[in-house]
Amino acid sequence: MRNLPTKLVGRAAKEVTDRWTMPEGEYVVAGCRKMNVMIVSRSCALDNPKRKHFLVAPVVAVDDLPDEQRGDEKLADLRSNNIPQAFYLPAKDGMRESYSDLLRLVPIHRTFFPVASIAGILLARLSSSATAALQHALSLHFGKQFGFDHEDICPQTGQYSCSNCFHSGMKLQTKMSEAGRPFGVCQGCDEDAAWVKMP
Repeated sequence: MRNLPTKLVGRAAKEVTDRWTMPEGEYVVAGCRKMNVMIVSRSCALDNPKRKHFLVAPVVAVDDLPDEQRGDEKLADLRSNNIPQAFYLPAKDGMRESYSDLLRLVPIHRTFFPVASIAGILLARLSSSATAALQHALSLHFGKQFGFDHEDICPQTGQYSCSNCFHSGMKLQTKMSEAGRPFGVCQGCDEDAAWVKMP
């Protein structure tokens, strides 16, 4: 940030003959707007001066969505966190009902979040249960839960637990499965089962 030039002249890329030849990268003109974001990085990262970037997701107010995206069914899915790329944020302390857009997660340099004043600009913090819900949403958005499907054939007789129930915060379901037979549905999450062998 200290090495930025004091004067810049914006030109079309086709007019700059030596574009993309600088070893440290190119300066570009960009359109920006100020907006609320959710800091997705762990809070301990903010306290660590060695961490130069924090992961953030834009916060979008529900009222700002187009009418076709604010139907009763879509809003019900949003509020129930049934949309993997959107993490619901209820209205609180001046912040309107919103969601964080996990499709637009980006790293932002820590200079945008001065430690000395960050407490004064925070609108809200996630509760412990909401943090667990965010971790679940991120795991669903970025990866598939590991485990055997209810139709998969058990490769080895043993005790198996449903990882989907565990990650969803439901009562952990465990059962004995026999090699050569389908795992079957879970008593907790039915066909969404993800069976994992216990040690």
